Amino acid sequence: MTDGVAVDELVAEVVEEFGGLTVLVNNAMAPAHGRLLDVDEASYRGAWNRGRWRRGG
Repeated sequence: MTDGVAVDELVAEVVEEFGGLTVLVNNAMAPAHGRLLDVDEASYRGAWNRGRWRRGG
């Protein structure tokens, strides 16, 4: 997902439906280094783009 607003909405829906979010897996191919809540959007997007480049996508 590349739309930050859509991600926020999805997480809110999950929390509402299930009462919380315990595990979130990022399999974007290349890690954005740091704790999940400390990684800014630019770092996350950079990691995503590097992973896509490796796959040829």
